[in-house]
Amino acid sequence: MAHREGIRDYLKDVQVHGLVHDWGSGTKPIQNYLKPNKAKFVTIDKLDHVGADIIDDLEEPVAMKENADFAFCLEVI
Repeated sequence: MAHREGIRDYLKDVQVHGLVHDWGSGTKPIQNYLKPNKAKFVTIDKLDHVGADIIDDLEEPVAMKENADFAFCLEVI
């Protein structure tokens, strides 16, 4: 998909730190797109089979235990 190539190119030099929420994480491609980092990712997805940390349909707000330093929400809305 061409749009994913654009996202990957944009993120290749981005390095995040701290806690990262990845909303609609799917198979977690964002973690592979970013410059190597020591961030802790919390993944949220509605699909149980992708291995997300939190399974939720994302149609209603999801209460998180901790505030994130950085968040991704790609291809969800």
